Amino acid sequence: MKTTFYMVRHGQPDWGWAETMRFFGPCSAYMPLTPLGVEQIEHTACDPQLRGAAFILASPYTRTMQSAQILSRRLDLPVTVEWDLHLSLIHISEPT
Repeated sequence: MKTTFYMVRHGQPDWGWAETMRFFGPCSAYMPLTPLGVEQIEHTACDPQLRGAAFILASPYTRTMQSAQILSRRLDLPVTVEWDLHLSLIHISEPT
């Protein structure tokens, strides 16, 4: 049986909000998406490859949860929050 994973990065976070709230270090987990970040995830939800997904697995960060909920609503998929999921910086280049 073949298993396929689709990795989707959250939309653009609102760093300005975090600075205004003086949320630094671990507190930056509470940073929400910007309006552009919401648009980015709405656009991502239109990707036909995601139609084959069975569920959405998200970390507990606010920006990730917001992104997951937008995808969930658009794709009619359940969201599972994995409280121990904390991804480090993963850089995947855009195809050229």
